Amino acid sequence: MSRMREIQGAILVSSLLQIVLGFSGLVGLVLKYIGPLAIAPTINLIGLSLFIEAGKKSGGHWGIAAL
Repeated sequence: MSRMREIQGAILVSSLLQIVLGFSGLVGLVLKYIGPLAIAPTINLIGLSLFIEAGKKSGGHWGIAAL
């Protein structure tokens, strides 16, 4: 299987999961207990942990990394 098909499949599955969560109203239920003060640091930590790997990958071609 090609790499592009794997990426397309992952995007498809994640978008279907997001649609199901949106229609079910589960997000509203979860947001009653988890506020933005818990979500923002979590997203920051995930982004910072991927920063080094993103730098390595973008070092190969600076033109694409600028996009």
